[in-house]
Amino acid sequence: MYPRASRSALGILAGAGGLSLAFWHKLFRKPLPQTRGELHVKGLESEVRIGRDGLGVPRIVARSRTDLAFGQGFCLGQDRLFQLEFFRRAAAGRTAEFAGEEGLQSDRLMRTFGLHRQAQQEADAIDPWERHLLDAYSAGVDAAVVRVVLAAPEE
Repeated sequence: MYPRASRSALGILAGAGGLSLAFWHKLFRKPLPQTRGELHVKGLESEVRIGRDGLGVPRIVARSRTDLAFGQGFCLGQDRLFQLEFFRRAAAGRTAEFAGEEGLQSDRLMRTFGLHRQAQQEADAIDPWERHLLDAYSAGVDAAVVRVVLAAPEE
């Protein structure tokens, strides 16, 4: 049989392998959004089905336009949260908040363009039905943030 030292070494290797697997799962798999199974989120009028093809492109089926907008927001919140946040800050001239001094020049330029002010003026003048759809979209993004970033338990 194996000497006692070899069995101890095998135990240590097995433990290290298990720890490595757990670390890999926590670092690389857990931050990914849940794209299979069933999720229950608040804010929907009725059931929404979101399927994804082999490349991860979502296909949303909903009974109302409001739920469709919510589902679209949810998918983008899962898939492109960093991009949404980056462009929101860039348009407002607030990239220096995370980029530091390197972002000041672009922030000055974006504030000179006044994109944030123009967007606010357009948002104030939007049609009530379109505002309703945008609010549903935003609620979908928020629901994804709660599930992905905050890792809230299912409700």
